[in-house]
Parts: sequence; C-alpha cells; structure tokens
Amino acid sequence: MIDHLTFAIYLTSNEKMKSNIKFGSYDVEGIDPTTTLTLIRTVNTTSWALKANDFKIGSIPLLIYGDRQAVIEPSSPFIYVPGDDFQKIARALM
Repeated sequence: MIDHLTFAIYLTSNEKMKSNIKFGSYDVEGIDPTTTLTLIRTVNTTSWALKANDFKIGSIPLLIYGDRQAVIEPSSPFIYVPGDDFQKIARALM
C-alpha cells in the first residue's frame, strides 16, 4: 500500500551504486548530504503543473499574460510554450 501520493527518483553515475525510484515516500539516505531537499507542490493532484508567477532569462521578464502554469512532462524531451512567449524567449536568448 502506498501511504502518500509522492515518489522520489534517485539517479547516480557511480557504477557501484544503483539508481532507483521509490513510491509513497523518499529516503533521507538517498539525498546528497551537501544539498537540501526541496518539495514543490503541483497546482492539483492530477497533473505535473506548477504555478508560474515569473520567468526570467537574466533580468528579462518572460511572462506576457501574468500567472501561468509550467507543466513538467518527464517523458518528453521538448519544452512547449505559447507562440507569443516563444518569440519573447527567443529574443531574450539572442
């Protein structure tokens, strides 16, 4: 039985250790002692969407229409953004 709707992914490039995934919790032993675990609440329990109040590249603000949602899609290698935002991001990167 899974007690909590959470999971943790542990990735390592150390050949002596194994990467793994744990459902329902996380293990403190799996966290690098020099880092701090940060929990980020999604906007609801049915998606990977995060509340996005502000995005910047350097000091250039990128949100055009105010509050947005940033959707994390672990199975996709692409970043999807609305067309107007894409133009602004492209200009900021030039």
